Amino acid sequence: MGYVRYSLMTVVLIAITVQFVLGGPWFWAGFLLAVVFVSVTDELLGSTRVAYRNLSRLYMDGVLFATLPFMLLLAALLATYLSGFDPFGLIGLLGAGGIDMAARRAETTALHLAGGVLTLGIIAGSAGVNVAHELMHRIHSKPDVVVSRWLLAFTCDTTFAIEHVFGHHRHVATDRDPATARRGEGLFAFLVRSTLGQLRGAFEIEARRLNNRGARVWSIGNRAARGQLMSLLLLAAFIYAAGVAGAIAFLCIAAVGKTHLEAVNYIEHYGLVRVPGEKVAARHSWDSYRKVSSFLLYNLTRHADHHLDAQKPYWSLEARDDAPKMPYGYMSMMLIALVPPLWRHVMHPRLAGWDREFASAEERELLRGRGLLLAG
Repeated sequence: MGYVRYSLMTVVLIAITVQFVLGGPWFWAGFLLAVVFVSVTDELLGSTRVAYRNLSRLYMDGVLFATLPFMLLLAALLATYLSGFDPFGLIGLLGAGGIDMAARRAETTALHLAGGVLTLGIIAGSAGVNVAHELMHRIHSKPDVVVSRWLLAFTCDTTFAIEHVFGHHRHVATDRDPATARRGEGLFAFLVRSTLGQLRGAFEIEARRLNNRGARVWSIGNRAARGQLMSLLLLAAFIYAAGVAGAIAFLCIAAVGKTHLEAVNYIEHYGLVRVPGEKVAARHSWDSYRKVSSFLLYNLTRHADHHLDAQKPYWSLEARDDAPKMPYGYMSMMLIALVPPLWRHVMHPRLAGWDREFASAEERELLRGRGLLLAG
């Protein structure tokens, strides 16, 4: 069953590829699938605490590495629909198989294409970033890291592979971590602060690394700067296919994908605190064990165990009794976060519970000194 469960995102990518070939109103199907179907089925099907330790790494890595080809194909299909010619030869290729993509393109409206942009943005933020997240932690495997960065290029966020691994995991739940949402901070304010903070953090990490090696900071060896070229190449491909419309589409895809990523960052550590220097523990991440979220996002939902051992393969991550729990699955929680009063209504009672049941004496004192203790 483990192989079936963690093939779910690949099945979704196949379905969305078919929808992109069909064009027209089908472009909206992926968006509705992600926002409506996933959030509803996540709550209907409940949770699971099963972990797998004896699955084939070859297969489990295979579903990860399949993501980048799908992302490139989806981008090429959307860019072709935006184009006035056949920029990547897909119309001719599909025509040989009896599919008249040119006719479908003629029937596809701007409103339909907007659905395609939103769908690909969500796929970039869910499939792309989550696979990248798994691969970026394999810092001793260059192919894994390179694939990770190419996936992140779709969200113009290749620096995430640097700051997340060498910054976030070190500073999580402290003021030094831009990716930890503060108590009372709204999603959109967090999105701006986190994005700018992580970008700055990645360049600072790279500067220190290069200085320690005696290398020039501003050179081809700067991974933070070099990663921007990867996003520029994707942008150039869209411009080649569809000019200004292609550029706007790519930047919107990146913005949607990046927003999805930051919404995930927001819900994973919201309001949790750690005294600087204190060891990271399971209590410093919010967990969720909903089945659909867990399978689609390669167990990112078991975030506490991931922070305790970032090298642990996604399929073997475990549910932990010593981690605080979110009340719903990831997509549901992200939708709730879009409405700040509703978010506070749902999460602040749970934060009060965290203060009472999980926080250390030093953490409660830290919160009390800031006037943020909710336990009374």
